[in-house]
Amino acid sequence: MMNRIRRKELAEICAALTELAERLQVVRDEEEEAFDNMPESMQYTDRGERMQENVSTIDESISEIEDKVSELQEL
Repeated sequence: MMNRIRRKELAEICAALTELAERLQVVRDEEEEAFDNMPESMQYTDRGERMQENVSTIDESISEIEDKVSELQEL
């Protein structure tokens, strides 16, 4: 069983990870908005494809962080 000090530290780490996920969400939203504001003909260029990949990668990262926070909270 984890003691109070370690549980408190774990809770602080979870809070920090949650904040990082929120910050990533802001970057993700900005990247998606930039892509959406591109002319449609530009969306199908290498740059547009990279922007879509960036959004997907950030989405995956956010999901992984949220999963880890959930796992840590179960300890």
